[in-house]
Amino acid sequence: MKKTLSLQEAVQAGRIVYSMNSERGASIAFARQFGLLDINIDFTNFPKNSLRNKFLKERTTDTFQNDSNSTSSNTLINTKKSFSHNCCTSLLVSELEELFLWEWRAFVHAAVLYALSEKAPAVVFVEYLKEVQGLLKSQCEFFNEEWGQCFIDEPFQAYMAAVLEKRIQDCPQIFLQRYLNLDVKDTQHIDDKISNKDVAALSGTMAMLFAATMDAFEKYDYALS
Repeated sequence: MKKTLSLQEAVQAGRIVYSMNSERGASIAFARQFGLLDINIDFTNFPKNSLRNKFLKERTTDTFQNDSNSTSSNTLINTKKSFSHNCCTSLLVSELEELFLWEWRAFVHAAVLYALSEKAPAVVFVEYLKEVQGLLKSQCEFFNEEWGQCFIDEPFQAYMAAVLEKRIQDCPQIFLQRYLNLDVKDTQHIDDKISNKDVAALSGTMAMLFAATMDAFEKYDYALS
């Protein structure tokens, strides 16, 4: 017999599923396993007002000024690039991690919302949607209102568009195009950045996450009145 959840319990279940699949340590280990932190990403042509451009200009400038003489694990990658205003544009390992987390967490939110849209009443979907920025804030030390809105407008919107149109099979390509900073029509150069084996592993993991979130909400009935 299925357990019956109230609205509050159903939203909390969504929060738990999201948190379990977006925890920093496990997510970074996953990225490292599939070689996603060992690549060179050209971000000099990120849109001026994009979340990624704002993050990298702020964080890279600060880190370069503070650690330019350091030889720590945050080794500079592709140090020959520079912005027009002469700040360093090299990606640190820690910055690749943050870029990965923005994309991965947006995808996990979309996976949870897809499962809710299929397995739970619409009101649960709506109430969980209100939790998205709060969950992000709890995970991100440099979160503010501007970052939260950028997250909604950029990565989150990209995955939700696919989810709402029932194009969940497109999520791995969306993820790689965004993370690698490739044009939406550019599928050829994904192979230049990441091996076919790692692409297949990433795609399989994302498909399993969709299946797992569906199974999680299939176990419940909902008493929302």
